Amino acid sequence: MIKKKQVDLGDIKLKEILNLISEQSIQFYENIVETIRDPLMVLDSDLRVLFANRRFYDEFKVTEKETVNNRIYDLGNKQWNIPRLRVLLEEILPKKNRFNDFRIRHNFQSIGKRIMLLNARRITNLPGEQQLILLVIEDVTDRMINEQALQVSEERFRRAFETARDGVLLINKTSGKILISNQAAQNLLGYPIEEMLERKLWEMGFISDTKQFRKLVDQLEEEGFFTLMDVAVKTREGRKISADIYLTNGAKLIQCNIRDITDRKIEEEEIRYIGIHDILTKIYNRTFFEAEISRLEKSRLFPVSIFMIDVDRLKITNDTQGHAKGDELLIRTAQILLDSFRVEDIVARIGGDEFAVILPETNEKASLLALKRINHFLKLNNKNYKDNELKISIGIATLEKQGSLAKTLKCADDLMYLNKRSKERFLDKI
Repeated sequence: MIKKKQVDLGDIKLKEILNLISEQSIQFYENIVETIRDPLMVLDSDLRVLFANRRFYDEFKVTEKETVNNRIYDLGNKQWNIPRLRVLLEEILPKKNRFNDFRIRHNFQSIGKRIMLLNARRITNLPGEQQLILLVIEDVTDRMINEQALQVSEERFRRAFETARDGVLLINKTSGKILISNQAAQNLLGYPIEEMLERKLWEMGFISDTKQFRKLVDQLEEEGFFTLMDVAVKTREGRKISADIYLTNGAKLIQCNIRDITDRKIEEEEIRYIGIHDILTKIYNRTFFEAEISRLEKSRLFPVSIFMIDVDRLKITNDTQGHAKGDELLIRTAQILLDSFRVEDIVARIGGDEFAVILPETNEKASLLALKRINHFLKLNNKNYKDNELKISIGIATLEKQGSLAKTLKCADDLMYLNKRSKERFLDKI
């Protein structure tokens, strides 16, 4: 409530002024003073302070005695003697009766540099041509600092958004519609911006439908972050690329980062290929062969037959005709074996001149048919290389029931060497 205490203003006292105001007006201004949270002053026509609320005293660290009955410009060691405030109160307000959100920056002695929004009303409908001015001061310093920090943050985000190597989409959490896309996403997916913003997230290929999208949103709400690794993303042309998808939850939006891993996958596949293939012949190497032996021992793919193949007189060829001719024999052997066996059979080069083949679910009778195919393709191949005839020695062993394939491999190897020695003894006799 406004205190109607006697304050000497020369010829006019505060009580007399308030008595000039209708009871309805008094109640109105009392309610404002009681409820407003910002600093407030009531001034007379000479810009003397008739009243200030408690928030004013607390905010500007002054007392009622220092404030009331003083001109506003004299308050706080004249810290309110601000040129822009003078213009407002002396020139603008008399003409317009009000002003809103007029911003001033000032270094107050008591509280330091502040940014204030001033709102004023001139009350003129009073008896005796008296006037009152209501002045409300809102300290927006912290808000302005936060807004400036937010602008800086938004600018940094915008620059990061536009320059990101990942494709970045901002998705409406309710509809799944793409609202914003950076240039990287447009380049990656092949869509111009107009088309991109017409699409839904599940139309990109890595989410199947709206039902899955809702499940994804629920998971994001719970965990805040979700990752889809090595998924197929469909481009505008229908081409599929491999990507890792990183989804981040927001209040109304989902941020979707799309990282193209196609090149990385190709590199990984190349590394994996090199790790399990023989560089010269392009068939499997010993590492892969031994892993398959271990795997098949635990499987139900029995009977299993194993072929051991050795290129005859390879060292002699290398010594007399050069390593290029020796490499040619190895490459030809690999091709003959690939032609002779099924896709599911494991054809590998396991040593310098040694090859091995694992035949899952192949009994002894079926393995002999495979031997005939080898001899057939060997004859065909040699017709094209009359100056560098290829001869091989072969050993075959079959394990009918689950057991040690290492022993079966040893048996095939022993038989292959028997075959090889018999031919060498025959050559020695010639």
